[in-house]
Amino acid sequence: MNRQTLWESVTEAEKKSNAQLAREVEVALPIEFSEELQLAVIKEYVRDNFVSEGMCADIAIHDKGNGNPHAHILLTTRPVKVDGLWGEKEKKDYARDENGERIPLIDKKTGMQKLGKRNEKLWKRVTVQANNWNDKENVEKWRKSWADICNRYLSIEQRIDHRSYKRQGLALEPTIHEGFRARQMEQRGEVSDRCGYNRIVKQLNHVTKEWYHTMEALHQMIIEKVREVIGRIYDRTARGTGYFGKTGRDSGIGGKSADGNRAVAGGEQGTPHTLPEESGIDRISGEIEQRERHALQTESDIAKTDSRIAGIKEQILEKVRKRNERIRRLQQRRADRQSAESTGRN
Repeated sequence: MNRQTLWESVTEAEKKSNAQLAREVEVALPIEFSEELQLAVIKEYVRDNFVSEGMCADIAIHDKGNGNPHAHILLTTRPVKVDGLWGEKEKKDYARDENGERIPLIDKKTGMQKLGKRNEKLWKRVTVQANNWNDKENVEKWRKSWADICNRYLSIEQRIDHRSYKRQGLALEPTIHEGFRARQMEQRGEVSDRCGYNRIVKQLNHVTKEWYHTMEALHQMIIEKVREVIGRIYDRTARGTGYFGKTGRDSGIGGKSADGNRAVAGGEQGTPHTLPEESGIDRISGEIEQRERHALQTESDIAKTDSRIAGIKEQILEKVRKRNERIRRLQQRRADRQSAESTGRN
């Protein structure tokens, strides 16, 4: 359908001067997508979430090559019926009590239920939405759907999440909206406070993510090594050999051997079994020492990362202090100018 024809029809269908004509959804496009993939993903998203519900969608993709590709999706607030006519946004229904029973329309003068022209009982009616498109829960559903569709075409490292850092349980700082004016300043070679702030936040988040990866790797290494040690101990126990040879009557620790005649482990009866040159205890002790050295090195790396995070946080705070000071000075100059103008008029 032609875009102009669509919105002219939408306007004609509405009778109220303050009627809502459309609903807009804006989505950020991953910079990894080609133009063809951008269009394909948006069409899939619109079809699954909006067109399938009866809405008409008008799509506009904006990609100026400035690293901020996005799409505007304009949606109709009325559904399209099978016959091509516009459906209802609202409808009348009976008001019901907590038991689901209709509520009678009471005459204030008589206290009795009102009667119609044909002597029929009248019931209280309310206006309800003809669909659930205005439900606030849709925002979460539509955001999640966009993330899920995009992630099908992104690698694990590039995947996006519709949830905030706080909801994800990540100690990362969110960036702020820059706006086209701030980007134009940067293109002219000037420094924008908003863009500068975001650069520092991104640097901080990068270091924080490195710290998370270091901790995750350390945690995984500890788990693997503990499993390895437990597995070796379990194998020795399952074979019936401990750190002092065999167990039970065949251990060689006091008493005779299983046949009651031969000496145990090449020694005299009652003599403990001798360990090989490199015993299990020595090997495990060596591994533990090696893990301790590695843990110390990891702790040193973590301390260095923590120091870097603290330094970047201090940069952010200093940036905020300078920005607040500039704002305060601008407000003061504005107030002084207004005061001077007021004095001049008097």
